[in-house]
Amino acid sequence: MKNRPKIITKINSAIPVPSLPQILFKLIEVCKNSSSTPEDIVRVVSLDPGITLKLMRLASVWQKQKLCIRTLEQTIAILGPESIRKMALTALVTPLSNRVIRNAALHFNRFWLHSLQCAILARKLTEQFRYGFANDAYLCGLLHDVGKLILWMNFRKDYEPLLKHSPELDEILNAENDQIGINHCDVGWRLIRSLRTRPLVADSILYHHRPVEEIAGAFPPVKIVYAANVISHRKKNTFALAEMMEEIGFHLPPEQLKRIIEDVWHTTSAVLNFLGLYPEALNKVDDLKSTESYLPIYEFLGEIRELSLIQIATGSISTDGGRKAVQKELFISLQILFDITSAFFFYYQPADNVLIGKPTPDSRTDDSIDAVEMPVKPGSSVPAMSLIQREVIDSFGHLTNSPVNITDDQLVRLLGTEGMLCLPLLVNQKRVGVIVAGIDEPQFPILSEQLSMLKQFADHAALLLQEYAYDESRASVISTTAGVNQESVRRIIHEVNNPLGIIKNYLKVLGSKIGENTDVGDEIFFIREEIERIPGIIKQLSGTDKITERNGGQVDINSMVYDLTRLLKKSVLEPSDIKLHFFPDPKLPPFPGKKNGLNQVLINLLKNSVEAMPEGGNIFIKTASERPQKDLAERNIVITIRDDGPGIPDQIMARLFEPGNTSKGTDNFGLGLSISKDIITRYHGLISCKSRVNEGTTFTIKLPVSDINSKSSME
Repeated sequence: MKNRPKIITKINSAIPVPSLPQILFKLIEVCKNSSSTPEDIVRVVSLDPGITLKLMRLASVWQKQKLCIRTLEQTIAILGPESIRKMALTALVTPLSNRVIRNAALHFNRFWLHSLQCAILARKLTEQFRYGFANDAYLCGLLHDVGKLILWMNFRKDYEPLLKHSPELDEILNAENDQIGINHCDVGWRLIRSLRTRPLVADSILYHHRPVEEIAGAFPPVKIVYAANVISHRKKNTFALAEMMEEIGFHLPPEQLKRIIEDVWHTTSAVLNFLGLYPEALNKVDDLKSTESYLPIYEFLGEIRELSLIQIATGSISTDGGRKAVQKELFISLQILFDITSAFFFYYQPADNVLIGKPTPDSRTDDSIDAVEMPVKPGSSVPAMSLIQREVIDSFGHLTNSPVNITDDQLVRLLGTEGMLCLPLLVNQKRVGVIVAGIDEPQFPILSEQLSMLKQFADHAALLLQEYAYDESRASVISTTAGVNQESVRRIIHEVNNPLGIIKNYLKVLGSKIGENTDVGDEIFFIREEIERIPGIIKQLSGTDKITERNGGQVDINSMVYDLTRLLKKSVLEPSDIKLHFFPDPKLPPFPGKKNGLNQVLINLLKNSVEAMPEGGNIFIKTASERPQKDLAERNIVITIRDDGPGIPDQIMARLFEPGNTSKGTDNFGLGLSISKDIITRYHGLISCKSRVNEGTTFTIKLPVSDINSKSSME
């Protein structure tokens, strides 16, 4: 027998396994239909072992580390219809599946039909004996032979002769062990176990070829899958099958077993009709004929494969949701296209010549890279060299001889893989960042054949991520505007960033020292947020940020106000002997816009109130939702900020929101309220003020929450 440990390390389970094209077409159709339910998607997915395996691999990345994927319903819920549609389209465009189905010694049609029948039979046997794991039994039956696909994909030359000779059922494991060094039961078990399914699911795959006397002492799920596999292979001899069932502890008379088998074939025929396959093809499993002539489509798809794959996986990604949403969608696309299940995103900071890490939300990937900085200089790290050389580089040394250092070792450990593949993100040769993809060495050969497509993916990702290339606390490219010297703005931002960078790093060190002190940690976080807003405010000198406030996800205004008041309490309010009273509306809807602009407005208004009450006083903040007219769907979020200060003089009120209008003396430029009005206008909102001398001042902000998206799209 060949060296088993070495064989295991050579197996690349990330190679995509083929699926029946008719099922992929049907899955695309169901996912596109807005009236389809999750149950409709599960119905199609559960017909094919390749699709099921692919989706389980994708879902495992987004599950919390200790949770199991128990059902296909859970898998569908995790991924959503759009990701599943992309996966199906990608599989159709990939020539690999086409070659397997059309030319393989594996006889894929026969393999698929046996897997489906075994799944149906396992579920029916479970229901017959009234066990409570019918869904698990079906999944085990569907995937019980998936190890054969993995072996064929990895060791085609050695495995094809074995498939052609088709060893007897009891001899298959010995033949595989002798020819390959490992058998399909062990391979399937290792793969399914790695997806964190329930243990008995993987065990049913591991033991389904064991001797009958060993199966007799196993748990029921193992017995069920063993019996389903044997029956689906030897369905004609019901008397011998009934004896086998008796041996493993199941009493099922031959006549009853015959009815179950007939029921399975009836269900299988219904599936074939659903897929558009002729039922009579059951007797010719090597040549299933379709009611639709789909094969010529492959030739056309092959010609546009790479561009199509990139467009399918990334074409629907929108930047409206902000960096986190874009990054998450790109990560899903990496999984769909290349079976990369862990990745880090690093963004280039030209001011400091470093790469800074940003974790992907909701993934299992360790978020320890958040704000981690790596210098971009020769010899510093493999990701840095990838950006410097503007080339795809791996840590195994296959593509270049770049040395691996401690930073690289740490990244690989955090990724949870044997190595990494670094994709430089460039827009017109301008550095945007690097995607660091975790890979095992057996994955490299197939990825090396996809270098062209990897580069196309990286180029598309760079276009989507370029506006986030610099951290919010860094400078962006400044365009020339009237009355402002572009070079001066650049210098100001550069000089501001130097002390801000020092302060941020010090706060990070300080945060690590305080440990579990949550209150202090929150305050440091708030301080960092405010520091990060400063370059964005300076950036407005160039006018480049004026159209972005409307499009940026959802803002919980109550939470934003609460966080802001906590930040200002000790630094501004308490030293001025001012008490702040907050009355939030618990039913306030989320606001579709960016947080930074609103934060800036609220700080300006609160600062005005504080400065108006040097002897102390009260500030009252209230949020509410109102409908201007009963017959309109539009609603407004209303924020009122009231103080009991001295009020605003009439001569100031007349030109309150004009630049330069102030009563605070020569050190104040009178821009706060003008800037605030400009920001609220960009949100399509209104800001107004009422004030009485010696009675106080009230600012009211009204923000529309139903028509903002349609308005912004028209501009």
